[in-house]
Amino acid sequence: MSMVYGEGQHVDGEGHIIAPYTTEPFDYQRPSGRCLCCQPTVFFRAHIFQELGQLDTNLHYCLDYE
Repeated sequence: MSMVYGEGQHVDGEGHIIAPYTTEPFDYQRPSGRCLCCQPTVFFRAHIFQELGQLDTNLHYCLDYE
């Protein structure tokens, strides 16, 4: 396994839970038109970055999709 992700929560400025973040099962066949996981819950093994390179930090508004 090279990547895992979990469930997240939407919270307000005071840290109160507003709603769960919609998380879906991973599917390689699915187009990347919408986010299927909560980005802060994602963890990659180091070999992913060694094989594919670092994230493109110029993508300020869509870095989660990188």
